[in-house]
Amino acid sequence: MNSAHTKTPILQRHFSIGHLFILIVIVYGAYAFFAHDEPIQDDLSATKKAQQQVLLEHFTSSKEPTVKDAIWASDGVFKVGVIDDGTNRDGYAKYVCQVITDLGYVNASLTVQVIDIAQLKYKQQWIQLGASRCQ
Repeated sequence: MNSAHTKTPILQRHFSIGHLFILIVIVYGAYAFFAHDEPIQDDLSATKKAQQQVLLEHFTSSKEPTVKDAIWASDGVFKVGVIDDGTNRDGYAKYVCQVITDLGYVNASLTVQVIDIAQLKYKQQWIQLGASRCQ
């Protein structure tokens, strides 16, 4: 059989070094794009922590004299300690949510809990006086 008339497989006829280079660039670009998620997440986490620190400083300052202390129990739970005056503190928790929103913090799943600071200090008990889900 004459080698001039031998059919060349399609991949050999249409696949060149240029095509291989383009394929490598596309695969590398996709990998670089999707592998970039971690640093962005770290940046978001750092920004969130900085915002939480600003809120903590606000509520433990003289700007909020009702609050005796405050703590982030988790990313979704902000606890403020107050002196128990015998009233339900759900309304105060809603006020805290409003201040948090006014200060620019956005977390759709944030819950504010108002706790009895004296019970925590003297009996190590987290007694909730009120709560509100911030929206």
